[in-house]
Parts: sequence; C-alpha cells; structure tokens
Amino acid sequence: MSPQVLEEYLGLSSSVPLSSDSLLEPLNQWGDCLPHILASFNHAEAINILKTIMRRECVNMCNNLGEMPLYRACLCGASETALFLFKIGADPSLRPQRRAPSCLHWLFTFHPDEIDMVARELIKEGASMDALTSQGGKMFRYPFLLPTGSPLH
Repeated sequence: MSPQVLEEYLGLSSSVPLSSDSLLEPLNQWGDCLPHILASFNHAEAINILKTIMRRECVNMCNNLGEMPLYRACLCGASETALFLFKIGADPSLRPQRRAPSCLHWLFTFHPDEIDMVARELIKEGASMDALTSQGGKMFRYPFLLPTGSPLH
C-alpha cells in the first residue's frame, strides 16, 4: 500500500467516530478493515490509532484473503506495529490458508536490525519454525520469488 493510501485512511479515522462495529466494516475489495490497513505501516500515527481502536476480540479478524492485522504487519515489515499487536493478543500461528506462508516466512521484509527481535517475539508467542508453505509467489522486491518450504528456507 502506498503512503497516499495511509494518508487517506488516517484522514478517515480522524473524521469519523470509530466504534467496534466500524472496525469490522470492509473498506476495499479485499475486505481490509481499518486495522488491516493501519497494520500495514510502521507509522507513528497509524500505531497510535491502532492503540486507540483495537480490542482483543478483533485482533485476529480476517480480511477476504484470510489475513489478520499481525499477518499484514509481518508481510509489510512493520515491526513496531507487530510488537503492539503481540501485546494485545495477536496469534502469530494463524495463517490465511493452511499452506500459506506464516508470519515467520515474512521475516525478510523487516529491517535487518529488527529481524532477530521480531523472530524471537513471533516464536515466543506461538509461531512455528516448522510451518511449511507450498505457495511461492512473485514479489516486486528481493528475493523476487517467495521460497516454498519452512521459514528457514
């Protein structure tokens, strides 16, 4: 997602009163709700809004692709967001589909200085180093193709 998308949804969150029901409203064709979009960024204002609106009962909510906010934070390399989501009960063992990549498979998206810390937290909170994926896919940046296998692959 682009910074313009973030700005659009930050504006939405400041102009519309947010309720528990509004957290569950899909905002795009993929079924992303505001927490999914905000979790995609390591942005101070987005994290502050998440801290204000997120509740334990919706921390593991899925979009149409089966992605949870923590999964999206890992996919996007948003370490501060991921650490906050751990604190409120996000489950790193959940995957969008049975053979989809796990949160640990996305470690390479984090800044190199953050990978060890995020990996420790993911494993401490229940992510499996033995989770296998058969869903390799094209990517726009290195490694350009998501490897299949375990997170260590």
